[in-house]
Amino acid sequence: MCKAGRKTTARRESDPQEEEDGQLAGGSTTVACEHRSKKNLFDTKSCCKKLKNMCPIQCDSCARNKDKNPEAAQASPLPLTMCTACAEVMCPAHALDHQNAERTGECHVLAVILSSEFSVRCSRCDCDLHPEDATGRKDFVKQLLDQLANKQPAAAKASKTNGTSKQAPVAEAEEVHEDAESTSEVAVNGKSNKPDKKDKKDKKKAKEKEDTPEHLSVPKGLTNLGNTCYFNSVTQSIMFTYPMSFYYENFGAVKELVFTKQEIKVDDKSVEIEACDVKTSVNNRTMNDALKQLALDYVNARSGLTPTKLVSQIQSKGKIRVYQQQDSHELLRYLLDALRSEELDAYKKSIHEIVPLGDKGKGKSEDLELRRQHKAYLEAAGRPLLDSIFGGRLQQTIRCSKCGHISQQPESFLDLSLPVPSEHRAAGGKENKGKRNTKAKHTNGSDSSPMIDDQFNNMELDDHEISVGFTETLVECPEEFESGRNIGHYMRLFMAEETLDGVNKYECEKCCLPQNKKNGLTGANKHREVAIKRYLIWEPPTILTLHLKRFSQGFGGRGGLQKISGHIDFPEVFDIAPFCCKNVERVKPGGQRKILYAVYAIVCHSGTMHSGHYIAYVKSRARIPQAQLFIECARLRCADLQAKGKPEELQTMREKVEDALEQNANAERFDAPDGQWYYISDSTVSRVSRDKALGSEAYILFYERIH
Repeated sequence: MCKAGRKTTARRESDPQEEEDGQLAGGSTTVACEHRSKKNLFDTKSCCKKLKNMCPIQCDSCARNKDKNPEAAQASPLPLTMCTACAEVMCPAHALDHQNAERTGECHVLAVILSSEFSVRCSRCDCDLHPEDATGRKDFVKQLLDQLANKQPAAAKASKTNGTSKQAPVAEAEEVHEDAESTSEVAVNGKSNKPDKKDKKDKKKAKEKEDTPEHLSVPKGLTNLGNTCYFNSVTQSIMFTYPMSFYYENFGAVKELVFTKQEIKVDDKSVEIEACDVKTSVNNRTMNDALKQLALDYVNARSGLTPTKLVSQIQSKGKIRVYQQQDSHELLRYLLDALRSEELDAYKKSIHEIVPLGDKGKGKSEDLELRRQHKAYLEAAGRPLLDSIFGGRLQQTIRCSKCGHISQQPESFLDLSLPVPSEHRAAGGKENKGKRNTKAKHTNGSDSSPMIDDQFNNMELDDHEISVGFTETLVECPEEFESGRNIGHYMRLFMAEETLDGVNKYECEKCCLPQNKKNGLTGANKHREVAIKRYLIWEPPTILTLHLKRFSQGFGGRGGLQKISGHIDFPEVFDIAPFCCKNVERVKPGGQRKILYAVYAIVCHSGTMHSGHYIAYVKSRARIPQAQLFIECARLRCADLQAKGKPEELQTMREKVEDALEQNANAERFDAPDGQWYYISDSTVSRVSRDKALGSEAYILFYERIH
C-alpha cells in the first residue's frame, strides 16, 4: 500500500490532471522547486503581521497609487497574493512587476495565494508548493502556512462579537469586507455609526447557537506529530460521523450476556448451546476512552488540538508505526478493529466461564469441540456495538451449474474496497472484475477486501425461493453505472457475478460433497463443478465507508504497486439499491426501491506511492432525524439489545423498528442535509464550496444513510 506522509511536489486536487505520458494538461510537467529551501525567501513574521493587521485586504501597489487612481484603493477581488519574502500584497496586475523587479538578492518568486485556502506558488518554476511532513529538515513552506492559519485579519478580530471561530481563518478572510462594514465605526453627520451593544450581544448569541454541535460545528485542526497526516484525515472524518455520539454514550453498557437454548452453525457443524446468563464487563477500554476523550475535546475546543493520547494508544499496540508514512485506509481498519476488539475480548472472557478453553489434559477432538462451543456462544451473544454504526453484511451466493443448488454465506463488513481499473486496461477493452478475497487480512496486511468477521457468519436457508432472492438485485443497475469512471460502476464490478472454473471449481454441497465422501475422494481428486459466485449487500450499514483501491499491481502483473490518479465521480446522494439483494434487510418490509446515502467526509491522497499527503473534506451539517432509526435497525443484532430482553421482547422491538421504517419510506423527498463543506490539512482549516469537495480526488468516502 501507499505510504504517505511526506509532501514533495505532490499534486493537489486543484492541480491539473496528469496525462499518461507524465505531461500535465496544458503541456507543463511536474518539477521540483529549488526556491522552497531558500530561507531568505521566507519572512514568516512579516507575512503573519501583515495578514493580521490589514483591513481590508487589498493590493499594496493599488493603495499607494490611490492619489492617481482613487478607484484603485478599493479592496481588490480575490485572488490576491502575498510575497513570502517581503509580505507585499499584490493583485494580478502588479504581481508580475513585483516578481520581475531588479534586486541585489534573490528574485521574489514565491507568493501565498489568499484564496479559500492558503497555498504557496512559485512563479519561476510554475508549480504549487505543498508542505512536507518529512522529519530531519526544516520546511519553510509548512512553517509559513501553519503560522498563517493561526492568524486572523483585523476585521475578523473585530467580528468576534459574531462568535466566529479561529478554526476557519480563510473563511474569516473571505468575509472581511462585509464584517468590516458592519463593525467599524464610521462618522456620519458627526455621529458614530457604532453598532448598539444589545445588537452585538444578540448577534453573538445567534452565532454561538449556530456553531454548536447540535447545529453546525466548525472543524478544529489537528497537529501533525510527524508523518501523521494519514491519521488526521481519518480522525477528522470520524469526528464528523455524528452517530458515533450514540456509540460513545452506550459503549460498555452491557453487564450481562443472556443466552437462550438454540442451535448455532459453526464451521458447517450444528452446535447446541444452553440457556444461561453470564456477567460481563469491558475492563480494557483504553482505545475507546482515548477516542471518546478526543471527541469531547474536539467539541469543546476553541482552537486546534494535539491528538497525543489516541496516537499513543495506537503506537502502543505495535501494529502500526504511527510516526512513519502509513496508509489512511489501513489506519481506519486498524482503529475500528481495535475499538470493537475491546468489547469482544470482554465477551470472550465471560464465555470462558461457561466453556473453559486451554485445558492441556483434553484431546485434540475434544478441544476442537470446545472451541466450536465457544464460537457458538460468542455468536449468540451478539455483535459489538460499533457494528450498529459501521457494520453491514454482504451475502455471498454460489450457484452450482449442474444441479442449480444455491449456497449462502453472509459476511460482515465495516467498509467496502472497490476495484479501480487503470486507464490503460480500460482502453484495452479488458475490464477488471475486481476479484475479491473473502478472507480479509487485518490492518497490517496489504489485502483490501471487505473487513470480515467470521464469528458472525451463521445462516442456513434451504428454501429455494429465498435462496434465489439472495442472487438477484433489488432493482436493475442504471445505465450510467455500466461503464465510466464513477463509484457506481466500481460497485457494479465488486458485485458482479464471477465464474468459478478450472482450479477454482466449486465442490457443491448437494451434488459433489456426497459423491466425494462416498468414494473417499480428497484434495485434488475431489469432484467439483463450475459455479457462479457473487456478492450483494444484505444488511446496509448506518455509515457506508467506501475505499477506492487506487494502489494496484503494475500493468500485466509486472513491477511494483502503482497509483491510479485522477478524479472519480461520486454522487452527493448515492442509491445503493442496485447492489442490494431482493431479500435485503433494514428496509421497509416489501416495496422499498431506494436505499439512499449522503456523503459527509472525504479522505484524499496527493502524491505518489512513496511520498504524498492526506487531507480531508468534511461537511458540517444538520443532524437527520432518521439517523437513530438506522442505528436501531443494526442494533437489533448487537449484544446490548440481545442482553436486555427475552425473545418476545426483541420481536416487539423489531416490529416497532419495521413500523418506523415504513413511515420513513413514505416521505416524499430525501435530500442531502444542508451544511458547509470544509477543507482540512492537519492544522489548516478553511471553508470550501460543495463543488470543490465533490470534485476532489477521493480515496475514502464516508456516506451516512438518509433513506
